[in-house]
Amino acid sequence: QANWQWVDCKQGPELEVSDKGTDDIVRGGSSIFNLMAASPFLAFAQIRLDARPLPEAYLGIGAHHRGNILHACLDQLWGNLESSQALAATSDSELRIQIDKVVNQQLLEWQSQNFNLDLAYFDQLRLSFDSVLEQWLAYERSRPEFTVEAREQELIAQVGPLKLRLRADRIDRLADGTQLIIDYKSGASASEADLLSSPPAAAQLPLYAISLEQELAGACFALVVSGSAKLVGISAQEDAKPLRWIEDWQGLLAQWQKDLSQLAEDYAAGDSRVFETKNYFGRRDELASLHRMAEYQDLMEWNLERMNEVQK
Repeated sequence: QANWQWVDCKQGPELEVSDKGTDDIVRGGSSIFNLMAASPFLAFAQIRLDARPLPEAYLGIGAHHRGNILHACLDQLWGNLESSQALAATSDSELRIQIDKVVNQQLLEWQSQNFNLDLAYFDQLRLSFDSVLEQWLAYERSRPEFTVEAREQELIAQVGPLKLRLRADRIDRLADGTQLIIDYKSGASASEADLLSSPPAAAQLPLYAISLEQELAGACFALVVSGSAKLVGISAQEDAKPLRWIEDWQGLLAQWQKDLSQLAEDYAAGDSRVFETKNYFGRRDELASLHRMAEYQDLMEWNLERMNEVQK
């Protein structure tokens, strides 16, 4: 019988990175860091090898499309309003008209690029988007004075050996002149813990924070969710509720810089380890058939049981 040997493939080829202008931007953006923090294999497989799980079938518009439509509606609405003062000066009836017009326009544009929606389903979607946007703007009215300084702002950033193209959903200028970075979320799963873990589980806001030269008031997620519209995140200012005050803000920025630079270096070096989290990657990971961690774990369990039997 042949002697079998287990070979762990933990390192792929290095990524060829140069710094000769914007043409050398590494694709993947902030998702590189989110995937590296979850498991380097996911970043290696999905971005470098372009491996994707088979798409799931669903009826109507999927969650990803809903998020894109909601982002587009918010971008257009704040392009018209521009500031909290303008929002406060707009009557409820006028605001509802603006919202319905923007939602209808974005749904029609989505249809033109994808497929025609049933009329009843179209109206149902329109009313659903109208409702959640009305709730969100009602929440925005309760915030202290601000001006929307940037929407969908693009930034070229250098993090470790990687040159990246980033895009911020929104940047507000507050009354004291500082900036608040906002990332829209159409689901309620984001939390401040995603920013405070090391490395951060959600990298987009930290990446922007360490790349901007202006003084920041904080970084937060905008949960544009029906029944739970709010800002969740962290602030450099003590009185910035509901955001959590971070006393050592500069220390946090330094930690982000360290963590993200290390992830960038590991990615460029070809790190493709699979974190051996049995309850997730071994059983439910959509790319499990590529790294086969489940089989590895089963083999290790079988070997341990066999050794125990031999010892008995």
